[in-house]
Amino acid sequence: MSLLMAIGFGLLLPLASNLDVQTLLSATASFCAVSFLVTAVPVKYPRWMGSYSGHPSDGLQVLHLLKEKS
Repeated sequence: MSLLMAIGFGLLLPLASNLDVQTLLSATASFCAVSFLVTAVPVKYPRWMGSYSGHPSDGLQVLHLLKEKS
């Protein structure tokens, strides 16, 4: 979802005529892209990540699914 949002906000960027709106869209697209990249890394979240501790990232879950299908 974050990847789609990053692409969507990036596509809206040239349509914005106000500089403040462009800045907001750019920052939102960047945040969504970074969020996608961070969760795409195949890891188990460490203990210091609180409620995510021990859970697999989205990237690790996809990797496990690909291994099961092959």
